[in-house]
Amino acid sequence: MYKDVLQPVATNSESTNRDKAIVTIRNGSKEYTMKEKPSSLVPQHAQPTWDTSCYNYYKKKHLKSQREIQQIGCDSKLPKALIIGVKKCGTITLTQFLDLHPQIETISGLVFNPHVFVDDWVKQMPLSTTEQITIVDWPEYIDDMKLLRYISNVIHDLKLIVILRDPVKRAISDYVHVSVMLRTRPDLKQLATYRYHKRTSQNITVYKGYEMLGNFEETITDNHGNLNTSHLFIQKGIYIKYIKNLFQNVDGNRVLIIDGDVFKKYPLLALKKVEKFLRLSDFFMDKHFYFDSRKGFFCANVTGREDTKCMAANKGRSHPKVNDLGMKHEKSISMISGVQLIGGGHVM
Repeated sequence: MYKDVLQPVATNSESTNRDKAIVTIRNGSKEYTMKEKPSSLVPQHAQPTWDTSCYNYYKKKHLKSQREIQQIGCDSKLPKALIIGVKKCGTITLTQFLDLHPQIETISGLVFNPHVFVDDWVKQMPLSTTEQITIVDWPEYIDDMKLLRYISNVIHDLKLIVILRDPVKRAISDYVHVSVMLRTRPDLKQLATYRYHKRTSQNITVYKGYEMLGNFEETITDNHGNLNTSHLFIQKGIYIKYIKNLFQNVDGNRVLIIDGDVFKKYPLLALKKVEKFLRLSDFFMDKHFYFDSRKGFFCANVTGREDTKCMAANKGRSHPKVNDLGMKHEKSISMISGVQLIGGGHVM
């Protein structure tokens, strides 16, 4: 199945409008390109609006009255797509922006329990109309292929969206996130354990499998000064293990891979890819997003959706400068990821 999904990159003379790349993956000396479906397969819809949604969006998203919900015909249903990670690659922001599409209802952080009836899954879904689809995001899904395969077998037309980014940036972002959580959340800090680290004469903080030292460089380095490839910050950036496992278990036509670094700089490009992949109406436009120079990232500006503006306050945190030791390991981290996302232009 894996070899049927990934194909060698075509030369310019071989490329056609019918055969555009969603993402190019480089593994060693080999390159692979995933193909998107021809645009002619995407049904044409009238421009969607918020008039028939199950929710009101003034300042905060909230359900309409029971009478309006019944008139509209709102109901809960199984998702048509999962955004499955990887952690700290932009999963939540992608979900927030997709929720601005009138044909999409989203829910974040929902973990499906394989030991309950499917009807119980449905009860956890947001209300939606017959013209809408539901999308669930949870960046840890990609770590549990057994559960993901089970969900895909239950929901036969389910599509999967994977967002990846530069593995070095991902590792640093993950380190900053865990550090801030332990520093600002006493309840989480109480869950951590500690042990002495002889090389640095410091205590190692152990939290949910993460071992934290004084700074990023010391955290990812072993006792001999080499990159600790077994560290969780590094392991989560070895994307090739996820990609291979995914395509060995799920039909590749149901998978879309997005470059998270391109998404951060040009969110519209990624959102248009998702629209086409999910066969939705052509909704997102340039005017829906603007760059906030103070925050350092894009914010939404969709009329009628004042409930969603920018990423959450805990997103877009500044990263510490990496010293010479960290710089030494950057190339190693990139190499062991096994995947090189070739962004730019319309390629993701």
